[in-house]
Amino acid sequence: MSRIFVQLLNLSIPASWLIVAILLVRIVFRKIPKGWMCYLWGLVGFRLLIPNMFQSSLSIVPSVDTVSIEPISNVSSIAEIAIETNTIDKVFYTQKLALDIINIMWIIGMVVLIAYAIYSYSRIYYNVKDSRIYQENIYVSNQIDNAFILGIFRPKIYLPGHMSDDELQYVISHERLHLKRKDYLWKPLGYVLLTVYWFNPLMWIAYSCLCKDIELACDEQVIKDMSILDKKKYSSVILSCSVTRNHILACPVAFGEVGTKERVKSVLNYKKPTILVFSLCAFLTVVIALCFMANPIIDDNKKMVKVDVDNILTGTTWPVENPKITCEWGCYLGHYGVDITNDKQDDGAVFAVQGGVVTDVGYHDEKGNYVVIMHPNAYYSVYENLGSIHVSKGTNVGVKDTIGQLGMSGLSTGSHVHFYFLNPEGKPVINSLEVLER
Repeated sequence: MSRIFVQLLNLSIPASWLIVAILLVRIVFRKIPKGWMCYLWGLVGFRLLIPNMFQSSLSIVPSVDTVSIEPISNVSSIAEIAIETNTIDKVFYTQKLALDIINIMWIIGMVVLIAYAIYSYSRIYYNVKDSRIYQENIYVSNQIDNAFILGIFRPKIYLPGHMSDDELQYVISHERLHLKRKDYLWKPLGYVLLTVYWFNPLMWIAYSCLCKDIELACDEQVIKDMSILDKKKYSSVILSCSVTRNHILACPVAFGEVGTKERVKSVLNYKKPTILVFSLCAFLTVVIALCFMANPIIDDNKKMVKVDVDNILTGTTWPVENPKITCEWGCYLGHYGVDITNDKQDDGAVFAVQGGVVTDVGYHDEKGNYVVIMHPNAYYSVYENLGSIHVSKGTNVGVKDTIGQLGMSGLSTGSHVHFYFLNPEGKPVINSLEVLER
């Protein structure tokens, strides 16, 4: 689950840049159609749902992997490996504990938002259970104060019983536009994304703006052919249907739901958009898509160092017989090796994966019994959590020579060897399995 949270965090960061861009557009270009703004918020949802976007040289998103679970070492010489690996272990175990706590908080946040949505919808369903039919697919209830659409598969319009017939016609026109635009689907989808990405403050701002723009877009469509007098009447209906924000997040698409003051001003000042405005919308859409929807083109030379499987360790063997992977590289934050066990013998022999010289052996409280072997190409193989050690410092070993036995020394929950490679600079090679499995 921690790995999932890190992936979601990395997805939310590029989406945050997109949200900031859309907010700036929303502030600077106040006269653009709000229906178009809803499409821009749709781009945010698309960005959050699709991890592998197209790449563009015009993208100004800094990185698609801002938070990494991979280790980074700064060892300058092999003499510092023992000290550095101990430091790395301590740092990453601390980070893992912190990430586990954050992960639990993230899950609790999702549960709270889901529970809130269930409570809100249950309360609304209870209030309309005695409603009476007014027209086809339209119901009236004396238990509600504002009009809204309820339902996903069979959406229905619900109206308050205190409205006059003239007021009802304005409200019905507005709610029917919500049905036509499928807003009763888009808003719950936005809430689902908010539930997953609630830890990002910009998601709350984006969801709030989406709710406002949905209402403003419907208002614009309803009033586009109205006279000034009708616009004033429509505005008075908005004021009479304004609701508190107690259930704003999870409530269905409601007539007087959000931004009453902003909606009234928008209605009274509305002017039909010109061709120039539509052209500006198209231009801004293209710019936003290329600069914020696309991922930056990645220079492979700038990636973290990876093992050259063709030139570095030829003739490499597995460190155990009957190998079984119990924890892959990056299975949790800071796990910069591979946990391997003998599927048939818990205390089986551990072998040197390639010939070389043993440069270090010892015991560490967390990584237990360990062996470090330097190979002719100046790469190192490291074996940790051993049950016992059968070699000493300076021993020359050949490929598949026994160097120890499996065990669970140090911080370990099962019999295995924690195995990884270090390059000549002392940095963990990513990924050790690329060598072992070739």
